Amino acid sequence: MKILVINCGSSSLKYQLLDMTDESVLCKGSIERIGLKINGGEENVIVKVGDEKFVYDKELKDHVAAFNEVKYILSEGEHKVIDSFDEIDAISLDRINSNDLREMGRVTSTLLKEFDNLNEKILLIATTNLYKQFDKALLRRFDYIVDFNRYSKEDLEEIADTIITSELKKYSNVKPEYKILNKIYSLVETLPYPGDLKNIIRSSIAFSDMTMEYGYLSKIYETITNEKLTNDLKKLQEQGFSVREIEKLTGISKSSVSRGINNE
Repeated sequence: MKILVINCGSSSLKYQLLDMTDESVLCKGSIERIGLKINGGEENVIVKVGDEKFVYDKELKDHVAAFNEVKYILSEGEHKVIDSFDEIDAISLDRINSNDLREMGRVTSTLLKEFDNLNEKILLIATTNLYKQFDKALLRRFDYIVDFNRYSKEDLEEIADTIITSELKKYSNVKPEYKILNKIYSLVETLPYPGDLKNIIRSSIAFSDMTMEYGYLSKIYETITNEKLTNDLKKLQEQGFSVREIEKLTGISKSSVSRGINNE
């Protein structure tokens, strides 16, 4: 999951593009003197990629132009770090979201202003997997909202298996355990939609010990069920996991699992 963090000042804009799969900073920088005349030599645009730093001059009339410059830097410029701006999962969130950075509200307000100034002949179509996180004022700018809520749980389980298969191909010592995965899916009423599901699975695998053959299973269990995987072996048995499956989930030997269940 990639998140673009924006911090807007009265005449400045700071940005960071974060890759949440490993919590790394792909690119960061700042744009100063927004709305002010640039005579040359001010080096008001700063781009940092890894240990490298690049600076240049550019006169930008307002924060909208500055935001477009950030978009160019990240996805089109000489030092781009993504192929498309569509790779970014979150930018403008709810202005009163307690988990959001305060400055993000300014970005949303800027977007609202630009929406209101759109030529009435323009047809704007937008798609998102994060509908519930959008500011309600932003949603009201659209004349129609179409909900393609047509995935059954079985569809989503099949999609999840496909994503996991694709992600695990990167690791020669790990294979998908579809039977265990399907039992994990059965523990929840619904699964996230494909965009969120892909991010969840990628993050789970990224933060797993992939030197262990079944290390990813516990992370996926915890992420899907939103429960910490404990050594409550009886609970896992009641959830439908066999002794061998509990061994794979917890890393506890099969014999110890059997003894633990019998002693509880």
